[in-house]
Order: sequence, then C-alpha cells, then structure tokens
Amino acid sequence: MFYYFGIEQTAIKNNQIFQTSYDEMTGLGNIIRQKQTDLEKRKIERNDLVVLIKPGNESCYKNIVAVLDDMLINAVSRYSIVNPEDEEENFLKSNN
Repeated sequence: MFYYFGIEQTAIKNNQIFQTSYDEMTGLGNIIRQKQTDLEKRKIERNDLVVLIKPGNESCYKNIVAVLDDMLINAVSRYSIVNPEDEEENFLKSNN
C-alpha cells in the first residue's frame, strides 16, 4: 500500500510517495493518527482530515475493507473511494 499527502503530481515529481502496511500500530492507522495530531498542532480540527482511498487493479475486497476499518477505528469521517489517476496507475505498475 502506498500513500502521499497533497497533490499526486507533486508527490510523484518530488518522490514523496511512501509505502506502508495494514498494521494498526505501525502502518496506515499510525499514519492517520500522526496526521490528525499534526493537524491539531496547526490548530486545525482532526476531523478536517480528508482521505482519498484509491484502490489499484491489484487491490482485493479484503484490502479495501481493511482500509475502511482504519477509517472507522481512527474516526476519519471524511473519506472517499475514488479511481486512481493515470499517473498513479503508472506508479503502481512500476513499483509492484
């Protein structure tokens, strides 16, 4: 699983795409909690966090459910499942 913050073109251009796991303590759940804490430090409400879930062609139902579980566990109320952009698909193809 890969993640980035902000705009995809900028993340790809600047090599700011990172890999993580589904592990609750060290994977996606931890990243969500870190981002929520960072928002609070910047005087932004933690529930202002927006997560776009972009399953690639290799994703399975179990993976998507695991990500949705992390949204629920970490009280992320603003998320959406959307299709990856072409650049993201190309990135996934070259990094799998």
